[in-house]
Formats: sequence, structure tokens, C-alpha cells
Amino acid sequence: LKLHGLAPYVGRARARERLRSALWALVPEAGGGGRGALLVIGGGVGVGKTRLAEELLREAEARGARVHRGWCEAEPVAEALQPWRQMLRAQGEANPPSSVPALVDRFAALCAQGPQLLFIDDWQWADDASHHALRAMAALGREAPLLLVLTQRGPPGGGASLAGSAPASLTLIELGALDADDAQQAVEHLVPGVSPFLRDAIVRQAGGNPLFIEELCHAATAAGAPPVPGAGHVADAATASPSAWLDALIASRVARLPAEQARLVRCAAVLGQSMPGWLFERVSGVGLLDAEVQALADEDLLYPDVEQRRLVFKHGVARDAIYRAVGLADRSHWHQLAAGALHEAAVAPCPPGQDADALADEHVEALAWHYAAAGLPAAAARMAERAGDKALAASSLDRAKAHFRATLRALDRLENTPGVSERWLAVAQRLGLACVFDADAADLPTFRQGVERAVSLADPPGEARMRYWLAYVAYGVGDLRASIAQGEQALALARRVGDDRLAMQLAAMLGQACAAAADYPRALPLLDAAIAVKRQHRSGSGLAVGLNYTLAVKATLLADQGAVEPADALFAEALAPVRGLNHQVAASILGLQAAALLWQGRDEEALASAEHCWRIGERVRSLFTCAMGRSAASFARWRLGRGSGRAELDAVAESTRWLTERGVNLFGSLNHGWLAEMQSAAGDPAAARHAAVAALVCARRGDWWGLGMAGRAMARLQAAGGQPARARLWLRQAERAAARRGSPAERQLNQQQREALR
Repeated sequence: LKLHGLAPYVGRARARERLRSALWALVPEAGGGGRGALLVIGGGVGVGKTRLAEELLREAEARGARVHRGWCEAEPVAEALQPWRQMLRAQGEANPPSSVPALVDRFAALCAQGPQLLFIDDWQWADDASHHALRAMAALGREAPLLLVLTQRGPPGGGASLAGSAPASLTLIELGALDADDAQQAVEHLVPGVSPFLRDAIVRQAGGNPLFIEELCHAATAAGAPPVPGAGHVADAATASPSAWLDALIASRVARLPAEQARLVRCAAVLGQSMPGWLFERVSGVGLLDAEVQALADEDLLYPDVEQRRLVFKHGVARDAIYRAVGLADRSHWHQLAAGALHEAAVAPCPPGQDADALADEHVEALAWHYAAAGLPAAAARMAERAGDKALAASSLDRAKAHFRATLRALDRLENTPGVSERWLAVAQRLGLACVFDADAADLPTFRQGVERAVSLADPPGEARMRYWLAYVAYGVGDLRASIAQGEQALALARRVGDDRLAMQLAAMLGQACAAAADYPRALPLLDAAIAVKRQHRSGSGLAVGLNYTLAVKATLLADQGAVEPADALFAEALAPVRGLNHQVAASILGLQAAALLWQGRDEEALASAEHCWRIGERVRSLFTCAMGRSAASFARWRLGRGSGRAELDAVAESTRWLTERGVNLFGSLNHGWLAEMQSAAGDPAAARHAAVAALVCARRGDWWGLGMAGRAMARLQAAGGQPARARLWLRQAERAAARRGSPAERQLNQQQREALR
């Protein structure tokens, strides 16, 4: 048997028709101005997302549209705004813009020349800044002939964050398995003359997955029969361990290659999923158009892209499997060669006396990765730090955090001299700045290490900053007791060393943590002091994020204590500067306002605030505000009797799970209190009890806001079940929460519940 090249495209008739409809709107047969659209193709590993998109791209080029290709990478080699800058580099721009407005201007100018199609592969790995750019490009597509096509691992649109920002035409396509007839056609083309028994075995074991079909056909042509994964099918094995199963298939295929081809494909895997042709030639010694590379294309592993002068693996999963199988010595050697080649290319035009590293901006991400993998931590730290600063400047906070974390890991591998520790603390400070709107519990050990380093250096100002970030992240993930403890120590240090700016930030943060912990007598003077200083130093230019959020926290505190009119006034003041803006702080303020309105029984107003919070959270890619807004909106709809009831309950449960799985528990007792109330009303005592216990655990961490609702829900359930003593125990928990909060509304609800128990 001999494998017969690429299979013709089979099946997917309905998906192809939907893609063609969008293409015909972009390039009408009658001419004239076309309409833009956004297409998102989603599905699991190996289902043919990219292949389906390529069918559309070929047809688009035939119809006269100009096609631009970009891709996203999971590895730290990816720069901020990677796919958009790749497209412009392919057009000859050596240094494409690193800001979203400038990128949009470039593509708007292209649209003036005719229909444009922008294709981005592996969108699931796009950075924050690329998501912002996508929303801007989608808005451009409302007015210009611009078709955006994305492929994404997982459900289509699940990570696109396009709510309210998509063009008029948004198409989501989810690919599943091929049916049996289409799978048989693919096998028959790949292995001409295949026996029906072997064909059916491959189809049965592949479970309709095109990538599995290809790999099993490769195995069949080599061994005469497809490998059998135990007693089950490939689809079953892939569900249990897709990586291990594919690794075994692909590794066996590479092992069967001639020695030189095997060396080249392993070398290419070290360089990435897609690599510049010149870099591959420098590291491997073989040119892009040499016979050995063509042989690898014939083997259906990787292909030269002559137009973009790149070498590209056919499947990212194949590249990953090959990379994992490369021996450590070879891997380190090729990484070191790659770093040397990239560095030389970046600094070749360096004038005498100028820092050569200053010219390496285009390659800093790749250099950081290759230096780290080559075991060169000093160089890796230098490049990763610059990559983090570059991402921070582009507002790509997720990329910035990844690079700063990589910098700290590289510095940890160096001798712990005072100079290294000072640099470590400076990088940790920038990591904290990148965490402002997206705290992650995984960073807590980093800032604890920062405190230890500052103490070892006898550096009280540095210790105060590290304790500030430790307190800040602890607050962001809902560990209020730890946040308050660290915040108090940091505030004392900041005052002792005379750092007034940090002391003011700490007063605000500590006041916010105390408010979230319902320690209102302690929170109020801290918040008032911070507000007074922030108002005094407000410049009038820019957005006073800290002041606006602090005002909202004080408003929430007052609302809980029954001061409705002052609370409304503070919320209005906090929202005035951010009204109409898609900014994280606007979402945070609206989320707090929604909770306060729900406490007051103003459900219609709460629903409006919560839905606005939810929409902004999606647009700015903030999981916390997106989840909290969705939960509050679903609970408000449930209380208003809108929707099915079950759908609203499921939405609160799912949003809560998004946060708990990530270790984020700030205001988590609200979610659990809402769940307990809804599940109690739905007649699900076990689920209600689980939610109520979770709310009680939150209270033990200092988060009391949702315990009252959870306690009353359980009191009603226990009373209905003939357990009055247990009902009274749960009601006591609700009364503890009301006393802690000093909330007249909570006291009234508890009194009503107590009378119902008599």
C-alpha cells in the first residue's frame, strides 16, 4: 500500500454552503460594494477546521478577494497582536503597528482597494490585545468589505468575546465527526485499492475524525493494518487520552522516516508550528526548497509556504507530538542555534557603540523562549523581561504576565546575589501591574517570595510593595483574611518609609477588603481617607480608576446599611466618568451596583446593571466581571419571573464554577447565596445544601454577603422537611451575617423567617 497524497475535501456540505454565503455577500457577482462578516469555525482536535477554511480561502482568491493569513501560537514565542502583525508583515511592512487603532487604519485602507478576507488559525490562543483588535475589525466590517474567518479549538465563538461588537453577519460553525460515507471516501482516496475490511476498520476506529483517519492510513500503509488501541476505538482512546494516542501514532511515523528526514522534522518541531524559511535553513543546514523538505511535504508532515517564505507543519498537534519526542540534548542544541541565529539577524545592522539587544524587538519573544529552552537563564531573563514590557505597552496583559513570570523563573535559576534580587523585585512589581484587573491565585507564591527577597535585602520599601501586591492578589481571589493581614503590614511599612503614594493605595485596598469582609466600621474611615486624597490629586485627564472603584465600594457599604440615597449618589459619581466606556472598572462598578440593588429589592434596576456588567466583562475579557454580571443578571431574571427558571439557575451555577475552578472567590458567597435560594425554590435540597455550605465556607474566609440568603433558604428547607431545630441553626447563621453587616434589610428578612418558623 502507498499513501496517495492529500484527501480531496469530502462532506461538510452544509458548513461549506454557509461559508459560501458569506463570501458571496463579500464579493457579489453583480459587483458593487460587498458586505463584511465574521465566521468562527470551531471543533475538537483534528476535525478539519483549517482544511475547511482553506477551501473558502481558495474560492475567495478565485472570486477576486485579497486573502491575508495569520495564526496564533500557544507558546511564549507569540508576540502581542501576533496574527494581525503577521498579515501586515506579509504585505511588506517590516515593523507593523503595535496599537489597535493603527492596525484598523491599515486594514481600512486595504478595504478601500477592494474586498479583503482575514483568516486567523488557532484563535483559542489569541492574546488579550488581539481580542480587542478583533472587536475593532468586526466593527470595521459593518461598513467595509472585510470578511473575518477564525478557527478555534472548542465551541465556535466560545472565546471570541464578541457580544455586542460583532458585525451584522456573524456565523458560528461547529464541526463534528464525518459520517461513515464521507470517512470511507477519505480512506479510499488516501489508500487507493484498500480492501473493504481494512477500510471499514480504519473508519470504525477513527470515529469520523479526519486527523485520526489520516494517521491510521499512514500506519496502515507502513504496517499493513491499522494499530488497535486496546479493546476500544480510536475515538474512545482519544477521549481518554488524545495526546498519548496521537503521540504514539505520529512518533511511529517519524521513526519510519529516513534518518535525514527524521532529523529535519525534529529540528523543525523545535523551531515551532510555523517558522521563517531562513531560520530553518540556518539551524538545519537545509533550504526551504531543497529535495529533503519536499520529501517531508510528500510525507504529509510539513509544507513550504513559498509566498511567505515559511515552513509550516500541517497539524499543530503533530508538531507538538514530535517536539515532545525530541531528546533533551538535541532539543537544547537546536534551541541554542535558533537563539543565535535570531540574535544575529536582529543585531546585524547594529551601529558601533549601540546596544545590540535594543534592535531585537521583533524577535524578543522567540529569543526568550529559545534561550530558556537552551538552558541560558541570563539571556532568557533579559529577553523575557523586554517581551513583557512590550506586551504591557500593547495592553496585552495576559502575554505580559506570561513573560514576566518567565523572567522570574529565569532569574530564579541565577545565583541569588543582591543585584539579581533587586532585579527580581522590579520585575515582580511589573507583574503586579499586569494583575490589576485579573488577579490569579497562582501568583500568590510569587509575591510571597518577593516579600522574602525584600526582607533578605533589608529593603522596607520593596517589602511594602511586595506585601501590597500580595494583599491585592489575595483580595482579588477572595482570600480576605490574608488580604487584610498583609495590607495592614504593608500600610505600616509604607507609612514608616514615607511612601505616601503607596500608603494611599494601601488605604484604599485595605478599605475595599474590609468592606468585602463586612467589617464596615473599619472600612469606612479607610475608604474616606483614600477618597479624599484621590479627589485632591485628581488631575482631570485620564480615568481615575482607583477613585471610581473606591467610591463604588463605599456606595455598596452604605447601601447594605440602608443609606439608599447616599449610596445612589456615590454610584452615580463613580459611573459618570466611565459611562459608555468598555472598561474593566466600569464592569466592576456595575457589578457592585447590581448586588446593592438586589439587596434593596430593586430587581429591574439590578438586572440592567448586571447585564451591562456582563457585556463589558465579555468585551474586555474579564472572566470575573463576566461571571459575576451573568450570575447577578440571571438571579434578577429569576426573581422577576422571567425565563424558564431552570436556565437561570444553570447560568448561575455555571458562572460560579468558572470562578471556583480558577480559585477566584471574591464575593463568592453572593453566588452561593443566590444558588441556595434558587435551588431551594426548585425543590433540590441536596444542591441547596451544597451551595449553603459553600457560602458558610466563604464567610469563614471573611466573605459574609451571601450567607444570609443561604441561611434563610436552608431554614425554609429544613422547616419544610420537619427539622425545626436545624432550621433554627441555619437561621442563626443568617442572623450572624446580618449583625456583622449591620444591615436593616437583612434583619427584616430574618425576622420574617423567624416568625414563619413559629
